[in-house]
Parts: sequence; structure tokens; C-alpha cells
Amino acid sequence: ARLKGRTTTVRPADVFLVFDAGTEALAGRFRIEDHGEDGVVVRDLEGDTTVAKAPTMVSSQSPRERAIWFAGYVATPMDQLPRNGITIETVPFARAVEKARTQISASRVQRDADLIELTCSGPSPDLAHGLCEQVLDNYVQLRTDLQRVEATTTLRTDLQRVEATTTAEFLRGQVSSLGEQLVTAEDRLETYKAQRQIVDLEQRASDEVRQFTTLKATRDQVDAERAALDEMIRNIRADGGDSRAYRNIAAFPTFLTNPAVTQVLATLSDLETQRSVLALRRSDQNAEVVALDDRIADLEQQLLTVATSYQAAQTARIRSMDQNLFSLGARLAVIPGQQVASARLEREVTQLQDLHTTLQTRLREAEVAEAVNLPSIRVVDSASLPLDPSSPNIKLNLALGIVLGLAYGLALAFYREFRDSTIHGSEEIERSTGLPVLIMVPRVKKAGGVLPIPELSLRLADADTVQNDVSVPTPKFTHSVFGKSKNGKNGDGRKEFRFTKDRQVALESFRSLATDLRIAARHWGGEGRVIAITSPGRGEGKTFTSCNLALVQAAQGARTLVIDADMHAQGVSEFFKLSPDKPGLTDLLADRGEINGIWRAQLEGEGSELWVMPSGNGSLYSGSLLETKKFEHLLARARHQFDLTVIDTPPINLIADATTVAAVADAVVVVVRGGKTDRTALDMAMARLERCGGNVIGAVLNDVHLPDYYLGGRYTHRWKAIAGEKGPAVVSLTER
Repeated sequence: ARLKGRTTTVRPADVFLVFDAGTEALAGRFRIEDHGEDGVVVRDLEGDTTVAKAPTMVSSQSPRERAIWFAGYVATPMDQLPRNGITIETVPFARAVEKARTQISASRVQRDADLIELTCSGPSPDLAHGLCEQVLDNYVQLRTDLQRVEATTTLRTDLQRVEATTTAEFLRGQVSSLGEQLVTAEDRLETYKAQRQIVDLEQRASDEVRQFTTLKATRDQVDAERAALDEMIRNIRADGGDSRAYRNIAAFPTFLTNPAVTQVLATLSDLETQRSVLALRRSDQNAEVVALDDRIADLEQQLLTVATSYQAAQTARIRSMDQNLFSLGARLAVIPGQQVASARLEREVTQLQDLHTTLQTRLREAEVAEAVNLPSIRVVDSASLPLDPSSPNIKLNLALGIVLGLAYGLALAFYREFRDSTIHGSEEIERSTGLPVLIMVPRVKKAGGVLPIPELSLRLADADTVQNDVSVPTPKFTHSVFGKSKNGKNGDGRKEFRFTKDRQVALESFRSLATDLRIAARHWGGEGRVIAITSPGRGEGKTFTSCNLALVQAAQGARTLVIDADMHAQGVSEFFKLSPDKPGLTDLLADRGEINGIWRAQLEGEGSELWVMPSGNGSLYSGSLLETKKFEHLLARARHQFDLTVIDTPPINLIADATTVAAVADAVVVVVRGGKTDRTALDMAMARLERCGGNVIGAVLNDVHLPDYYLGGRYTHRWKAIAGEKGPAVVSLTER
């Protein structure tokens, strides 16, 4: 409690006669004020509400009777309250316990001595002393309560022990008596089974029924066989000795496997055969015939004797089986009665066993209760509601997450860097090949021209003159990658084109490349130059570079020719939106025209012309045309007619045509795509160019993610394609 107007913190005992706060008391700031005749009022300062009222205190009442009850607190102020009242600042019970634990230290004075040293700390000597006194008083009170409870519990335990002893003695007698009865019942069951030789009645009954059934089936089979044999013997005796009847004995199923019968039958057949042969030459009264008849009669009598003996044996066997069947039937008739008696005895034994086991369990429980002296138990303090969660530890988890995330990110970055063999920067190209990087082309969101693609018309070229091709009609459509309207659909045919930032930077890159090539051309001598554009593999931007270089060069006032030497992809035709089946380079080299199929656009500015030669109607073997003299003559004429000739070649690592073009071109530029071109593929391409003697002047790094400062500046470019007198389109640029 803190007195109003004073800064000294005092104990509740200094300002209250009685003060008590339970574990469920509310935390907050309360003020106790004396309002005179209205009594004592307790206000909640945080909610600015009145939480309790009490009449004016009467000194004749005890301090407990004059106590004020509010928010889980019981407080009796001094007889005279301060004029401004008393302000009470309380914290939750759990917070108070935590704070008290930090201010109290208890330890043994000596290890073997029952002496505890208590140390308390506080903001003032009085508070520290009061804290130790309060802890000591509470400990003594708790110890006294525990001793009282222990005495009561000891008495109750003694009574329970006497009861447990009596119960244990009774259960011991019952267990002993039941044990004797169980032994007697088990002996009676064992004697009964031994006298009647009972092992397993159900299994025995099953076995004897199966044995009876098998024996009965065998007896019926033997009886049927004996009946058939009886019938055969009666037929023999009735026929008076017919030889065929005796043959039936040998054919009887049982005798077929008898060796003696088989031997007699074979001898009988031989004798009958001999008699038949002898009867052809002798009469029946012949001595030899009569002798054979006697022998045959003896053998037939032997067969009859065998049959009669077997018949007697079968009769005796049937008689024995009947006796066995009678014995089995008698045993089967006794089994049900034995099962009933045995089950009754087994049930008696089982009941005694269950009762004996139950009593033994109760006896053990009584013996444990008799022997164990259970300690007294008392709940000293109930659990309080926690104020802060023990888990999760947000700060620790956040720190671990950051550390593990950084570690995983670094590991992943090192792994990708180690596994990534592609080229990403100009330094890698220069370090790997020794070539200078002429330009870096930024990543363009939509592939196409960095300038509007002009409208092209089909023309014929003969030496330095240009004539209209009346045999090939001018296309009725125009091409622009930035405008969807056709000629005549938009009034005067004007189309507008706006730069994006990435296209603006790409345009400046190609202007820089065109400037570098013009400067280099001054050192080469001659009027025209032939530049071959190639790349290690597909999809690296060589066609994009070739067409945009020619487009920018033509827009800067140069007569420029683009030749599509990639007969497999025909990317130039696709870039300028030309039909792939139009005549072109292959038709010219195959003697199917004189530079036929060249498309031309007249641009604004003197000498500004763009010429496009598609690959033409090629075949599987069209690549060999690049190795002919005609191709070299074509390039020689191009040097005189055009300021710059750009040849789009196939990927040099995939198709051999690129090495043929590189060998006859004035210079070669290798296009490398950032993040895609592999270092090994670039080294292979440079090795092939070196073997063919190509003059590689530098590399173009395409599809590079440039920093934002490359794209800075607030510029707007507006391009217009305007129909003019010199050609299908005149391209102009205005800048704001």
C-alpha cells in the first residue's frame, strides 16, 4: 500500500489492521476514502468505478467485523484514514509469487544439521525484515497444520491397519479351504480320465467316426466284389465247363494283376492253340489231342480253385470287418456320456480355480494394506492460472528460424552456384573465351523488334539496280508486331508504337553494336561488310540479334541486307512475318532465280533501306549449297550493293552450316544467353570457329537482368509508320 501524497512504499500492516488477499484477487489500483456520513468508499482507479461501500467504522467492533470486502480483498484501515485516502496497487498472484521468489533465499547452514538460513531482500530494511517474518510465520503455521493433519491421519491409518489385518486373516482361511477343494476336484477329474482312457473326446469321436465310415465303405466294396465272383463261379458250374466261362475268371479285375493267374492263362492259351493245330490233322480220339484236353481241363480247374479260394478269403474278410464295425459302433455310443461327465468335472475345477484366484488377489490387497503405512497427503496450494505461456518461445523460435533460414539459403546458394555451369555475366565470357562483350541486351518481356517492323514488299535485284517485279504480286497485307490493323483499315494507314523501358535499353544496345561495327569497318577497307551471327545452341537469341541489328542499322541511314542462312528454323521469315514458302537464298543458289524473293522496305533518310532474304524453299541437302562458289559470289555482290550484310546462321554446335558461313564472312559475332548458355557449349563453339578460320570479333550477352539504373529516365518515344512515295512505309521518330 502507498499513502496518498507520500512516495515511501510501506507494508499493508503499517496502514491496515487486517489485510488479506486471496489467490483469486483482482489486480489493479484501488483507493479507500472516508466520505464522512456516507461511510467508507472503495474506488477502482483504472475503471473509475465504485467497487465497495461500508458504513462509518465503529471502534467497538473487532477489526475483522469492520473489514471491507472488495475484489477478493479483505481490508480494515486504521481508525483514522488520511484525508486523501489510501491507494492500493496490486499485481496478479502469480507475479507476486515470482517476485517474492527472487527476494527470498533459503539454504542449510550445515549439510547434516536441521538448520535453515533464510535471507530476504527488499526496497527498504522494514520491507525486507517484514518479508522474512511473514515467511517464517507462514512456515511455522504450515508445519503446525501438517502435524495436526498427520496425527489425525495416523489414527485413521491405525484403524485401517486393524481392519486390513482382520480381512487378511479371513481371506487366508478361505484361500486354504478352496485350495484343498480344488486339489480334490482335479484329482477326481484325472482319475475319471485315466480309468476311461480319455485324452480328447472331441478328437477321438472325430477319428472314430472317420474310421467307421472308411471301414464301412471298404466292407461294401469287398462285399460287392465277392458277390460278382459268386455269380461268376455259379455260371461256370452251370455251363458245365465252358472254356469261355473260365476265361472270365482271368478277366476278373482282382486277378488281372495276379502273376500266377496270368501265367496259367498264358499256358492255357498256348495249349488251346496247339490243340487247334493238332485237331486239323488228328481226330478227337487221338492220344495227343486227348492229352492236350486233359491238360487244358487241369488248368481250367486251377483257375476255378483260385477263384473259389479268393471267394472264401473275401467272405472271411467281410466277417472280420463286420466285427470291427460293431466294436466301433459300441465305442461311439459311449462317447456322449463320457463327454457329459468329463465336462461336469472340468466345470467344477474351473469354478474353483476362478474363485481361488479372486480370493488370492483380495488377500494380496489386504496384506499390502496391512503392511504399508501410507503418508498423509494435503494440498498446500492449488494451481494458479499462468500469465505467460511456457511455450512456444517466440523469440527463441524466431532467432532459430532466422539462423536456420540463413544457413539453408547459403547452402542452397552454394549448391546452385556449384551445380550451375551456365554463363551469367560478361566477365565469365571474357574469362572463358578472351573475347570482348560488345553489348549486353536486357531481358525483353515480349520478343520482337526493338523498332517497329516496316512494311515489306517483294522486289527483284539485278546488280545495282532495283526493278519492280511484275510477275510476283505485291502482298496485300503489311506486317507490324505492334499494330493489328491492316492497310486501308485505319484511314491513312498510320500505326503508333510506344517504347517500354526494356525495349528502349535494348534499342540503345543495338545502336551501340551498329556503331562498333561501323567503326570496325573503317579498318577493314571496302564498301560493304558481311557479319555472321551465330550461337552455341538454339534459343539463345541469334535471330533476335541479327534482325534487330539490321533494323537499327537501316534506321540509321544504311543500306542493310538480312540473309536467313538457318534453313531449318527460318527465324528471319517469322520475325518479319514473311511466308516460309516464298523463294529466297536456296532458290538463288540452286539456279532458280537471280536474287529472287528479296523483300525490301524504304525507310526515311537518304540511303536507308532494309532488304530481307528469307531462306527459301530448302530441302534436306540445301545446306551444301552454302559451300558452293555461288554463295561466295553472292556475298561479294552484297559487299558492293549494301553497307551491311547480316547473316543469321544455324547454331554452330548443332549444324555444320554455321562453320561454312563463318569461314567466308568478314566477321563473326557469337550470341550468348545469360543463364542458359553452358560454358562447355561456348568453349566448343569457339573451338569450331577457330578450326574453320572464322574472324570472331566479339560476343553479345543476351537476356541479361540489368540493374534499375539502366532503365532510369522519363522518356517517351512515339514511332509512326507513314505511307510515302519511296516505299510501302516511311519510319519516323519523335521524342518527348
